[in-house]
Amino acid sequence: MSIIYSYPTVQPAADDLLIGTDVGSDNITKSFTISSIASLVGEIASAGTVNSVQIATDAFLSAVGGPITTSCTITIGLTAIGTPSANTFLRGDNRWVTPTVSAGIYAFNQNTQITDDISSINFRGAGVVASSAVDGSVTVQIDGGQNGVASITGGTGITVNQTTGDVEITNTGVTRLTAGSNITLSAQTGSVEISASGGTSGVSIVNAGNGLTIESGTAQANPTIGVDYTGINNFIRLGENPEVATASDFMLFQDVGTGNVKSTTLGTIPTSALSLVETSINTVNSNAVKHNTDIYPSIPTVFQVITLTQAEYDAIVTKDGNTLYLIGTGVTQFTKTLAITNTISGTEYILGGDQVGATRTGAEGSAYAFNTTVTPNAGFEFTSGPTINNAFGTFDNTGTVTTTISGTVAAIAPGTCTANLTIVNGLTINDGAVENVNYEITSTTNTISGNCGTSFTSSNFGVAVSLVAGQDPNRWEIINPVYTYSPASGTLNGS
Repeated sequence: MSIIYSYPTVQPAADDLLIGTDVGSDNITKSFTISSIASLVGEIASAGTVNSVQIATDAFLSAVGGPITTSCTITIGLTAIGTPSANTFLRGDNRWVTPTVSAGIYAFNQNTQITDDISSINFRGAGVVASSAVDGSVTVQIDGGQNGVASITGGTGITVNQTTGDVEITNTGVTRLTAGSNITLSAQTGSVEISASGGTSGVSIVNAGNGLTIESGTAQANPTIGVDYTGINNFIRLGENPEVATASDFMLFQDVGTGNVKSTTLGTIPTSALSLVETSINTVNSNAVKHNTDIYPSIPTVFQVITLTQAEYDAIVTKDGNTLYLIGTGVTQFTKTLAITNTISGTEYILGGDQVGATRTGAEGSAYAFNTTVTPNAGFEFTSGPTINNAFGTFDNTGTVTTTISGTVAAIAPGTCTANLTIVNGLTINDGAVENVNYEITSTTNTISGNCGTSFTSSNFGVAVSLVAGQDPNRWEIINPVYTYSPASGTLNGS
C-alpha cells in the first residue's frame, strides 16, 4: 500500500479525486471529487450547525462564561458603579445615584419666594376644592363668596390692623406661660395643659389667726374655724389696745327682736337699756332736790344752786338769774387732804383721778368723797385686785384722809402655742423613683412649741431631701431641690 507522506504536496483542485467508502453500497471503495465533498459540507453548514458561541457587550454590560463550544452558562450583568435601590436611578455615566434634579417650579407668597423646588402641592382651607382629570390636569375651585373669610375681627387678647384685605393679626394677650411652684406645663405656647404637681388639690393646711380657734377637726383635715372666746388667746385679749371710749365710738350688739348683729354708738345708748345703771342713778338721786314743778313765771327757773358766804356773794359782779345763791352765816369750813396707802405688787400700772395731796373743802356736816383709779399698762393685768377704798365722809374737821389700794399686777401670760410642719412633696419623679426607698424627705423638727407670740423662721424646721442610704449615686440623683415655706417666718399663734 502506498505511503501517503511519500507523495508530493500540491494545492487540490475541484476535480481532484479522493478515495472513500460508500456506506450505502456495501462499503465499496470509490473515488470522490473535492468539489462534491465541498458541496456536501456547504449543505451541512446551511442546516444551522454552530461550533462556537461568544457574547459581545458594550461598557454598560458584562458577559461571563463564553464562548460556548459544547454547553455552559453565560451570566450577563450591569457594570454600573453604586447600589441600585428604590431611591436611586442609573445615570448616563453608568452610576447608580440619588436624584438631585430640581423640579424647576417656584412658589411665591405676596411676591415673596417660598421655594424653588416644589415636591407636592396641598390645597387646604374653607371654600377650596381641588380635583384632577384623566389627562393629568388639576382644577382648583375657591368659593370665596360663600365659604371664604369675609372679614377678621380681633377677639380678647387679639388685635387686627383692619378687618379685610391684607390683615395683620397681633397677639396682645398672653404670649407665654411660666410654671410656678408645684405647677407643670405641657408646653409654653399653643395648646397648654396646666397640672398641679405635688400635694392634693385645694387648701392643704388651715391655721387659726389672732382671736380665732379651730373648733373641730385639725389644721390638715376638715377644720372648722371660729372666734376664740376663752382663755388668754380670746379675740378681745389678743386685740387689746387700751383707749378711752367716746360717745361716737361704735359697739356691736345682738338685736333680740331679729336675732341679727347690729351696731350702735356709746352716746346713743339710753339709760333704760342699762337697767342696773338706771337703777343706780335713780337711787343716788332719790334724795336730790328737784326743780320741776315751778308754775310761777315771775321768778326765773333755777338751774343750779350755789352755797357761799355773804362776802363771796358780794364779790360776784354779775349775778346769774337762773342760779339760787344760798348765803350761809356762821358755817364752819373744813378741808380734807388726800393720802394714799398703795400696797400694789408690781409697777406696771398708772394711778388716775385724785392723787396724793388732792383736797376737798366744805361746810361742817356736808359730805365729801375722793376718787382714785388704777389702770394696768399695756401687756399687763391684775392677777389679784385691784381693791380701792376711796376716802369719803363728812366735813367734821380739817385733816388728812386716806385711800387704800391693793392688788398684784403682772405681765399677761402669753400661753403656749404650736407650729406644726406639713410637708407637701412637689418633686418631679423620674425613672420610677420611690420615696423612702430611693430618696427621703427629713426635717430637723416637725413641731415648734413656745409662748404665743414667739417668732420662728423656716430654718427651725430644717427640711431636706436626700438619697436613702445605700442608693447608688451613679444611678440616682436629686437635681436642684427647691424648698418653699409658707409662711417662711412668723409668730407662734394658736396651733
